[in-house]
Amino acid sequence: MCISYITLANGEAASIAYSSYIHENIIEIGIETAEAHRGKGLARLACAELIRHILEAKRIPMWSCRADNTASVKLAEKLGFVQTLQLPYYMIN
Repeated sequence: MCISYITLANGEAASIAYSSYIHENIIEIGIETAEAHRGKGLARLACAELIRHILEAKRIPMWSCRADNTASVKLAEKLGFVQTLQLPYYMIN
């Protein structure tokens, strides 16, 4: 099952908030915004609707991102999320 909310700008998809992972009653939120539409609050609108849907379904929204993804961290904080855990992030170079 995938849940998603999309914001439109000038008739095109500007931002999408979606359930990137579902485990039991926890739904992790994913968000993507087209570069031309960043900084306009459209991601916040899509995420707010997805969070509303998750909470109405009596489930728990979860947000995760890299610590250096400042836009994602700021958006999560604006939406009411607080950091509860910090995990190492590994990559293969």
